[in-house]
Amino acid sequence: MISTVCRADVRFRRRGWSNYELAQLHRVIAKLCGVGFAFETDSGVTDEGDPWLVFCEADSGEIFTHFARIGGEYVVCAPCLDQMLTGTTLRQLADHFIDRCLCRHAASERTEGLLPTDHFVARENIMYFCSRLKSVLHPKVRSHVQRLLIEEEDKLGADLEFLAEVEQTIISFDALIETQKSLVAMLEQNGCEAGRERTILNGLHDTRFLCQTYHRKIVHVASGKTVL
Repeated sequence: MISTVCRADVRFRRRGWSNYELAQLHRVIAKLCGVGFAFETDSGVTDEGDPWLVFCEADSGEIFTHFARIGGEYVVCAPCLDQMLTGTTLRQLADHFIDRCLCRHAASERTEGLLPTDHFVARENIMYFCSRLKSVLHPKVRSHVQRLLIEEEDKLGADLEFLAEVEQTIISFDALIETQKSLVAMLEQNGCEAGRERTILNGLHDTRFLCQTYHRKIVHVASGKTVL
């Protein structure tokens, strides 16, 4: 069983990575340690001047993932991934990698019987993805996270005990939507560009609809009705 104590030994060499990049890599480590991973790290710079960072599993020493910046593009390679991930924005790439890792980790622990119930994992993933969708901007990333959210809701099923949390999530999205609507209206009234803000508003609407659909599913099943 993977230790729940994070023993991440972060020995970043300052050469090569900027402070912002280091902060993003630290964030990846913190997220993964939060679900039970334990890492040691090593980093360096290639002869061409490209920085790299390797996460190794603390108990086995095996490579877990490899981050690098090559010619202005970020690259992530890991045995747990179906393919190499690339991108020009490290934060978005890091979020994508975290999402993939958390889902794979949850699936692995369900298979091995390390978690007490599937419900706990699915609940945690649902809350995490809902939180991500409150701020994610890029359409492709938002669509990907929404698909992950639906998958976790399907895994959890109609969990009546989770109803209150779903209701609170919907309320939080209602408040965010009203605030964002006011911001869009103010910008447009002043003749300012509001494309980015409207994109965020549309994403909030989409996610609230997903939460409302799941809420109806729970209520209908709990009352013995068929979900249409």
